[in-house]
Amino acid sequence: MRNWRTLVAGLSAGLILAFATAWAQAQQRTQQAPVRAAPQSEFRNPISDFFKLFSPPQAPPPVQAPRPAPKKRVAAPPPMVITDQPAEPRADPTTFVLVVGDSLSELLAAGLAEAYEANPDVQVLRRGRSSSGLVRDDYFDWRKSLRDMLGGNDKITHVVMMIGSNDRQQLKDAAGATLEPFTDAWREAYGARVDEIAALLNERGIPLFWVGMPPMQNGRMSADMLALNEIVRSRLAGAKATYVDIWEAFVDQQNRYAVVGPSLTGETTKLRAGDGIHFTKAGARMAAHFVEIELKRSIDKAPPTPVFAMPADPNAADPASVDPALQPGGIERLIDEQVRRGLDGLPPLNVVIPTKAAAGPILPLNAPETASGGALLTGRIQRTGNDAGRAIERVLVDGKLPDAKPGRADDFRWPAR
Repeated sequence: MRNWRTLVAGLSAGLILAFATAWAQAQQRTQQAPVRAAPQSEFRNPISDFFKLFSPPQAPPPVQAPRPAPKKRVAAPPPMVITDQPAEPRADPTTFVLVVGDSLSELLAAGLAEAYEANPDVQVLRRGRSSSGLVRDDYFDWRKSLRDMLGGNDKITHVVMMIGSNDRQQLKDAAGATLEPFTDAWREAYGARVDEIAALLNERGIPLFWVGMPPMQNGRMSADMLALNEIVRSRLAGAKATYVDIWEAFVDQQNRYAVVGPSLTGETTKLRAGDGIHFTKAGARMAAHFVEIELKRSIDKAPPTPVFAMPADPNAADPASVDPALQPGGIERLIDEQVRRGLDGLPPLNVVIPTKAAAGPILPLNAPETASGGALLTGRIQRTGNDAGRAIERVLVDGKLPDAKPGRADDFRWPAR
């Protein structure tokens, strides 16, 4: 009973002490606080304040470090590339190859462009027109178009033409008459248009390279292409033009249309497209190879660029008369003089410089070689004067091996002796 009273008395004293402490703190804050327009009373729970006396002190909140300001990203300079082979300046081309014709000529132009890709001196101008030909000049007139191209601003030094895949149809002559394909009148009118194109380029002094048609998958069409090639070949025979035949490159051993064949690298690949008319990329490169050969011959035969020398002053003296070294054989004579004079500080030596004969003795090419005594150098030499000579003669001439001696490495007799 006494303990209970002691506990109640302790609690009462603690409550009184907590109320007194809270009252004193409130009075102190009231005295220190500035005068407000509408002061409000602050209520604190004395019981919570009493238990705070026995609770451990709370740690202060962590102080966060100030975040650094973001740095501006500076773009890194591009890496410096250093190579052993500096870039060569591209020179202006000197040869301009104009490729004209139908859709096959467009593929041929792509093959030529690939062939001259690494040659900056040659530029390929692609001017082909699909579905065109020499028959339907109402759709596209190649004779008029070539005149316009030659009179334009493009530089043209060579012309490559490949046309004919769309010419298996009726043709109207100059009088307006309709001619059936591959009749005699049709062949004459078609050949006249070939002559007109060849004459046009001949007047301009531009070499013409007419590429023949390849075989086609359709047998009838392939025969017509062969007839067109014969017309063009015969017409260009009298003109200053070159006919490029590519027929053999696209047929098999039986002279039939071939889809695949050897490429320029020797590998068997597909040369013709699925329609049986056009080329694949490898086929176009193969056709361009034959044109490239003819173009190289024409380019190599072209005269070099003339070099103009400035005229010499007629009143100026000949340099050879002033300087003996510039005369013919002058350098050799100066060297001979230096040798005859000798070295500095030494008496000159009487040196005789032998002169080389202009020509040696005349020797027949079919005469046998002989020694001083008249014996043939190719004759057999006798070596049988002693034992060594006889052994050499036996081995090298007769082909007989020497007798094996007992105990030597070449003694293979069995049983061993």
